[in-house]
Amino acid sequence: MYIIKSTFIDRKVINAYHLIILNINLHNIIGIRKKLQTTALK
Repeated sequence: MYIIKSTFIDRKVINAYHLIILNINLHNIIGIRKKLQTTALK
């Protein structure tokens, strides 16, 4: 039971970690796009 519980918790933590990384990457991509658009407009 303990092994199953620990792996389940680990999966939750890993999933949360992946979501945070994905959000950061999305924000970076959006930021880069905005920068490219502003430089292209100038």
